[in-house]
Amino acid sequence: MSTYAQFYQLGPFFSGGTLQASAKLYHYAAGTSTLKDIYEDRAKATPLDQPFVSDANGVFNFFGDGIYKLIICGPDSVGPASDVLYTLDNFQILDPQSEITWGEGVAVASASTIALGPEIWTHISGSTNISTITGTNPWAWVVFDGNLTLNYSANLLTPASINLAVRAGDVVLLLNEGSGVWRVASHYQADGLLIATQDSRTNTSDVPLTVRSTTSGTPAAGMGTDILLQAESADEAPSDVVQIGGTFSDVGSGTEDSYFRVLLRVAGAALTECWRWAATGAYKGIFTHANSADRTYTLPNWDWNFIQGLIYAAPSSIGSGSTRTQETFSSATGNLSGIHFYTGDFTLNSAHTLTIPAGSGHLVIACTGTLTINGTITGVGGGLLAGPSTGADSVGSNGTSQPGGGGGGNSSPANGFAGGGAILHGLTIQAGGAGGVGAAGTAGTQITGSSNKFLLSPYVDLGGATGGSGINGGSGGSGGRGGASIALIAPTVVLAATATFNTSGSAGGNGAVNGDGGGGGGGAGNLYVVTRSFTDSGATITLSGGAGGSGSGIGYAGAAGAAGVKQIMIYA
Repeated sequence: MSTYAQFYQLGPFFSGGTLQASAKLYHYAAGTSTLKDIYEDRAKATPLDQPFVSDANGVFNFFGDGIYKLIICGPDSVGPASDVLYTLDNFQILDPQSEITWGEGVAVASASTIALGPEIWTHISGSTNISTITGTNPWAWVVFDGNLTLNYSANLLTPASINLAVRAGDVVLLLNEGSGVWRVASHYQADGLLIATQDSRTNTSDVPLTVRSTTSGTPAAGMGTDILLQAESADEAPSDVVQIGGTFSDVGSGTEDSYFRVLLRVAGAALTECWRWAATGAYKGIFTHANSADRTYTLPNWDWNFIQGLIYAAPSSIGSGSTRTQETFSSATGNLSGIHFYTGDFTLNSAHTLTIPAGSGHLVIACTGTLTINGTITGVGGGLLAGPSTGADSVGSNGTSQPGGGGGGNSSPANGFAGGGAILHGLTIQAGGAGGVGAAGTAGTQITGSSNKFLLSPYVDLGGATGGSGINGGSGGSGGRGGASIALIAPTVVLAATATFNTSGSAGGNGAVNGDGGGGGGGAGNLYVVTRSFTDSGATITLSGGAGGSGSGIGYAGAAGAAGVKQIMIYA
């Protein structure tokens, strides 16, 4: 209640055109039949009668305080239900100077329902979540002494229609929209900005914050929105630290593309864009690590694409006394395939053998320093695909390095199957050896050149083709698997006298029963060296095509796969 009452005047009143002198005013608490006083004076010292009688002009002059139900009756009324002229329920009489107390009220304990007013602000103690607010103030400031949540509902409206978390020291401005509805109009956060929401999600992400910047002009590529982070440096307060943002590279209708960027300070200069992330496919690019300590990854100072393979720090070496720890090989042997990059030098120690596993197709070793081979790398039968199995009756599988040999036929007569060809990007560079037509198969023809620019492509499967199978209605010899190719790429490449390379294809299978043709041999892989400085001190290099398998009885032999080539490509 207010300290003072507010003067109010009602009337004059008429009934059927007749002035109602000495009309009667019954006054109750809103919505009830309980007496609620009106007064003769502003200080509320002298209550008026129930009912209160108007003057001879049908006018009521009185002071009131609060919300009333007022019933105006004619002069002959004998009660609030007799000779009723008007009923005014929820009739509010406020003293603008005293209804709202411009000071702090008694602290309100948090509860599901709290009442505010008449003071203009108050503390909220406790940590019980609040769902409903009552009171007659048009607004109220509240200061929270504990952490709790304002639960959004039709009667408690919050920004973005969320359950709003508040913390001790936060200040909230609430507006009374009437009919029991209160709205959060402002939220000051005492210990910095916190965007806290709550809903019933279990496995999806929410968007509790949106930062929007639009234009009155015509959007074009480069349109974006950023967030600037500032702190204080030795000579600047505030000082720009980092700026992050999103920018459109294409603003076309239905073709929008965007990228994420980070602007940093470098050597005291103004913020400049140092990082940019974009995508050409709508799929995730996931970066993860299992580091056991802090690591630093430094990108090279040139345009560069991540490709299939591994990246290692160097100097690196493999074999006895190795300083390399990124991979572990048992004893003096180990498997290695794919594409491997090293910063600095790379060394394969003597008496150590790296084997390219069957089905791998190739091994590429590249480094930024000196690449030294003292040991052995073998890719025998390491081609990408296996040859046709015995009884498969099929041509050999294609490779990219050398073609396979044809399978043998028999004198029935029947035909063997062709070896796989050398294929690059769907184009046949060299067909495989033909299958024997009532005769032995034809050997694969060697390719003396190569497309070295594809050496580092993860989409080109280097390696020799397999041989074709022999014939005897499903039981001819199987074609041999092609050999794996080897590529060495570095500014300086050194092959020691102890170095050994073998990219040979596997031999074709022999016919098992009379009339079986032998399988064709697999094509060899190639040896590529791309370097600025090359030294070969007498390395042993074997690039043989796989031998054809023998026919059985009237069956004919398969033919050999093509031999591989050694290519040394020197760049300036």
